[in-house]
Amino acid sequence: MELAGSTSGSFFEELTSVPEGRALLAMTTPDYPVTPGDIYTLSFLKGTNAASQSLVVENDYRVNMAVFGILNARGQSFIDFKRKVEETVARGYPGSSPQLIIRSTGIFEIQVVGEVANAGLTQSWGLARLSSLYSSYKTAYSSERQVGIRSANGSERSYDLFKARRAGDLSQDPYLLPGDMVVISNAERRVSITGEVIMPGQYQLLPGEELPALVFQYAKGFTDLADSSRIRITRLVSEESSVGKLIYVDGSKNGGMNGHLNNLDSVIIASRQDFLPIVYFEGAVGVGKPVSGDTAESPDVSNKVPYLFHPGALLSTAVLAMRNQFSAISDIKKAYLRRAADGEIIPVNLESFLHRFDFSDDIALQANDVIIVPFRQFFVSVSGAVYSPGRYPYVPDRSWAYYVSLAGGVNEELNNGKHQFIFDIDGKPRSISELIQPEDRILIPANSFLYNFGRVSSILTTTISITSLALGIYQLSR
Repeated sequence: MELAGSTSGSFFEELTSVPEGRALLAMTTPDYPVTPGDIYTLSFLKGTNAASQSLVVENDYRVNMAVFGILNARGQSFIDFKRKVEETVARGYPGSSPQLIIRSTGIFEIQVVGEVANAGLTQSWGLARLSSLYSSYKTAYSSERQVGIRSANGSERSYDLFKARRAGDLSQDPYLLPGDMVVISNAERRVSITGEVIMPGQYQLLPGEELPALVFQYAKGFTDLADSSRIRITRLVSEESSVGKLIYVDGSKNGGMNGHLNNLDSVIIASRQDFLPIVYFEGAVGVGKPVSGDTAESPDVSNKVPYLFHPGALLSTAVLAMRNQFSAISDIKKAYLRRAADGEIIPVNLESFLHRFDFSDDIALQANDVIIVPFRQFFVSVSGAVYSPGRYPYVPDRSWAYYVSLAGGVNEELNNGKHQFIFDIDGKPRSISELIQPEDRILIPANSFLYNFGRVSSILTTTISITSLALGIYQLSR
């Protein structure tokens, strides 16, 4: 069974997980209480000889000191009891330099009941506080605001562990004592608050505590960016609707924050930043990213990405902030800005901002401007002696043969397989040994002898026939 307050995770917890560590900590903690099961070592001089004896704290807190009598240690700290023991020995043996140390600390059982996953007994020791046991046994529905302790003498008291945690009030987080029963109750109202407050989180409200207490006492007030006129409460548990409802509160008005908070209410404090002007990047932004495990790119689907800015911001600032949204298919050189106010079109070369850091043509943003980033033309043209000439999607690291195969292959009736021509986007010839680049043109010429002969054979036949006919007429006329 694990000791309360000795679960792994911190230096203190690691130290107290072993008997030697607990003894050292107890010796150096001024308010360590004498605990049943403690074993102390008393050392002193008896004449010229060193003497020592073990002292054990019994269940009734009595300590048998042999020739020095029996002392009652109930309700005493170890420091106080140590002083009393050493004074008793000094009176019996003047000049004996008595010293009392802790050899090991006592362990006792605590019963835990209430809103816990598993009620039962757990082991504890003299420096284990109520909060350590609560942390080990709490559920999502446990209340830290009303944790009761029923003492061995029958007295009961309730403690608020939130006050101990938030304000460091250790009177609300007492040491556990032998015979204690810890009663963890159910949380009545758990309310969360997020947004523009200093300490967002989920809190358990006490009766009479409402929105002002949640904001100012628990969440420590609004941040400098908070818009207190726009407070939204999501009510999950409502008598008016089985699916809950939204409530809007204007906290800037007198009495605007009045009203009751229900269990599981969620409060959101809006930000004034919500009113920042916005522009949109549209087109080849946030698309065309490589697909995992494949060299091909994802489908080129136009996208629209918003960007919030502060008045006075320049286009370059937005572009640099959005740089991860551009990919190989983004034609950043041919982008343009469309003004929302009058529809004016302004060509912008985003490459100058991103790669050359040239801001000479920078312009100020206006609310609702749209920056259009076109898609680059990623195609390869195949023409000539192929079965299906046309334009085909570019795929990196492919030769001319790949694209010719997409076009149905070479028409052998038209091409003898000996000549292929490749031209780049500017019309300059390229070697057929090089990999194809975007916008290259592949030409398979019709150079077959039979094909070329077939194209002129009909002309030759017609010419011969006409010549023969003319000669026949000439001979008949003679």
